[in-house]
Amino acid sequence: MTSPAQREANRANARKSTGPRSAEGKRASRMNALRHGLYARPGLLEMDDATRAAFAAAHEGLCAAFQPQGRYEAALVRRLAEIDLGLGHMAAVEAMLLTPQPANGDNAAAGVPAPTRAALVRATRATLVRAALANLSALDRLGRIESRLQRAFRHTVEMLERRQALRARE
Repeated sequence: MTSPAQREANRANARKSTGPRSAEGKRASRMNALRHGLYARPGLLEMDDATRAAFAAAHEGLCAAFQPQGRYEAALVRRLAEIDLGLGHMAAVEAMLLTPQPANGDNAAAGVPAPTRAALVRATRATLVRAALANLSALDRLGRIESRLQRAFRHTVEMLERRQALRARE
């Protein structure tokens, strides 16, 4: 049980903790609750130019394929582009987890004789297996997230197609 003095001390402490005050501190702390950002909408996270271009290309291609009419269909197509972007990020993260880190920083096989090159390929495969085993829990989590994104993509396509079928009947 908390004493009255302790409660008052807790309240005084709470009044001092008001969060970041500077713009830099607020900018730094606004993403504190974000775990990985794979479900985040592109507007939430800052996008670099390459990501922005990939999103624009995906959105443009999906608009050409579905030809949305109205705000609802446009929102569904935008969501498809967002999910597509997330799936692309999943592939990049998976590749990063499976990329072997060379011990000496040099993994070039140019100019290596064929028998040695074959041994290098076997060693690289073994390194890939070791990397996969070392990152097994991360890969498992990644697989679950990827499955959710794929289901969301299929569901959104189904919603969009139903909406367009209704519109066609009108």
